Amino acid sequence: METSDKYSRCPDCGQKNVLWAARPNKEDNYYCRNRACSFYFFTMSNASVDLENERRWQKVNGIPSTP
Repeated sequence: METSDKYSRCPDCGQKNVLWAARPNKEDNYYCRNRACSFYFFTMSNASVDLENERRWQKVNGIPSTP
């Protein structure tokens, strides 16, 4: 994924609609803008669902996973 791209590909719906959102209180997240899709993950979370969704998102966008 190029750093200039505003949107990245969603692993659930396959569309290039995933956007990063800066939120207060360490609730930054990535979410899919497709209304029919519920993909999202919090970036500062250690919850298994967030870690799995981040791993799936990295894989579909060709981003090396962090150790």
